[in-house]
Amino acid sequence: MPRKGKSSLSRVSSQRQAKRLARSLESLEDAELRRQEQAERQAAFRASETPSQRQERHFEQTEQRQATLRATETPDQSQRRRLEQAERQATLRATETPAQSQRRRLEQAERQATLRATETPAQSQQRLFEQAERQAALRAAETPDETQHRLIEQAERQSTIRASETPEQTQARRDANAQLQAERRQNFQINNWSVFNDAAFNYDPLIDYRNHRLVVIGLMDKACRFSSALKWKDETAGMCCSNGKVSLPLLGEPEEPLKTLFLYDANESRRFINRIRKYNSCFQMTSFGVDREIIMPGFSPTFTVQGQIYHRIGSLFPAENEQHKFLQVYFMGDEEIEVDRRCQFIQGVERDTVFKIQRFLHERNILVKTFKTALEILPEEDYKVVIHADRTPRGEHERRYNAPLINEIAAVISGDQFSSRDIVLRARDDTLQRVADTHKFYDALQYSLIYCKVQEGYHFQIPLINSVTKEPTPNKKVSCMDFYTYHMMLRENDFNLLARYRQLFHQFLVDMYVKVESEHLRYISLNQKKLRVENYIHLQDAVSSDASLNPRNLGKMVILPSSFVNSPRYLHEYTQDAFAYIRTYGRPDLFVTFTCNPTWKEITEELMPGQKSTDRHYLVARVFRLKVQIFSERCSASCIQLNGKKENYRMPTF
Repeated sequence: MPRKGKSSLSRVSSQRQAKRLARSLESLEDAELRRQEQAERQAAFRASETPSQRQERHFEQTEQRQATLRATETPDQSQRRRLEQAERQATLRATETPAQSQRRRLEQAERQATLRATETPAQSQQRLFEQAERQAALRAAETPDETQHRLIEQAERQSTIRASETPEQTQARRDANAQLQAERRQNFQINNWSVFNDAAFNYDPLIDYRNHRLVVIGLMDKACRFSSALKWKDETAGMCCSNGKVSLPLLGEPEEPLKTLFLYDANESRRFINRIRKYNSCFQMTSFGVDREIIMPGFSPTFTVQGQIYHRIGSLFPAENEQHKFLQVYFMGDEEIEVDRRCQFIQGVERDTVFKIQRFLHERNILVKTFKTALEILPEEDYKVVIHADRTPRGEHERRYNAPLINEIAAVISGDQFSSRDIVLRARDDTLQRVADTHKFYDALQYSLIYCKVQEGYHFQIPLINSVTKEPTPNKKVSCMDFYTYHMMLRENDFNLLARYRQLFHQFLVDMYVKVESEHLRYISLNQKKLRVENYIHLQDAVSSDASLNPRNLGKMVILPSSFVNSPRYLHEYTQDAFAYIRTYGRPDLFVTFTCNPTWKEITEELMPGQKSTDRHYLVARVFRLKVQIFSERCSASCIQLNGKKENYRMPTF
């Protein structure tokens, strides 16, 4: 078979060479006679052509010549040719009669219908994609005046078409639109993502898009089998208690009169809840300080600070010629004067409510009772009251603790045998002591209404437990984030005290998250060798590039790893990831902004009586995160379906 093909090609080549040789030997008369015969044969052949064959031949010849010419064109020649064609076409259309224009449009529509009828689905998809790209390029190059002109022309064409409609055509169009809308609303009940295709271009205000079964994440009714915390079905299983490794006592129900004030079923209760931060400021025992408090203009129900948060505490009695404040107000001696002082110090609170809470704290707050006892036992001023940082109540399991007893909170000493994390109170002193954020009463001293029973806050001596045996795990401690996450969760048979504090809860969350970040930074500072900072390239460059620099005189440098959010290495790593995405998959096509709607059903159903979404920011954040996950999964599935291959698409999340 190969030999036969080779011999055929050789024979054709020989024939062509023989023909060229014969033509080179022709006389002028023979050459002219041959051309005449060829012309006669071609004329006879074309005379026998049908109109369709002639049309096809002209089209092929024109297409071949045009392709040859365009292949050799320079960009300037191509641009000039297009401009000339546009001018000729504009001139021709300007001289057309209305009948000619109508006939031309009909012919174009017929040709286009014929071509589209023979298209394959892949060709149709490719054509639509190219049209969309051309349209997007044209729209992007438009000036504002051109855009306005285009919209006006579209409106005029639409109104002209509508004005030329007969009553029957108008009714038919309306019926067709109504039928299409009815079908779309019916199809929207299908449990399939395809019902959202082109929904933005065919928006129907009567369709409740946000409550579709695929979009709604359901009720927060999935209880953790370890901690009984309520979660949504798609939330992380161990977010509340690390899969049973964290077990802490709950804050429980407040006693009267606080419980009644938190129920939001009376006018006094509503006024108390709306001014909850002011009432807490009346009874806080430490001063709350920040580097900078951010006050946003307009309505801003959030609590925002910048920098470090610190709590400070002074002596039990004020210095001479100074007024009582914070903890000192508790020891004024007369409850009426004490109430007056609190109302004078914080404006906008009701005296009767302050009186009720004040009497309750004097009777039930263990810290206040401890300080009073110390004052009664030792009336002299040459002593110190020390609140220990790591004392554990006697008779209790080392992992668990109840409300502390008087003699297990503080000790009265005259020397200086106390730790740097202990809280030391003097009888009279004009200096302030900074309370360590790792002290177990750091929270109770500042948030007297939240920790009304003086429950212990976070400290270093809370161990993790084995989820099976319920025994403490050696050398494993509960982190600050796990501690407060455990208390933030809602539980079905609990009073859920934190969720009722509204604006005070916002302040509490900001305060405690600063404590979480401080613990993270403290760990990084104390474990620089484990993080191998000597291998960081930036530190090496800094030492090697400066010949006059002595590494021994650098001092102690703390380098933040890339795991610390918004650190230089974190931002550098994300920048490199973005470059890698573009280098591998190309530039992004879309920049999608996904916003949260505070009236989503999942948010409003979990609010307590009288609450708004702004009272439960953490609830809004959890719902929004779940919605973004659904959106990302849907985008990934759509792009995979469009590209046909999973490896062609990656959905970065930020």
